[in-house]
Amino acid sequence: VIERSQRCMNCHAGSETREVPGLNIKSVIPGQRGGSLTAYRIDETGHQIPFSERFGGWYVTGQAR
Repeated sequence: VIERSQRCMNCHAGSETREVPGLNIKSVIPGQRGGSLTAYRIDETGHQIPFSERFGGWYVTGQAR
């Protein structure tokens, strides 16, 4: 049985997607259960934000450390 949480639809289905579930681009601070703790820079996206401040501080570089 597939169960879909309405909590996800709070961000993934809205007026921008005409209430149809879709993708969005936001930086959030992830919670332990997979949801977001708080919106971070909710109105800001783009290349002007440093990598260290995107995606809760996690990102893929493609290089070994």
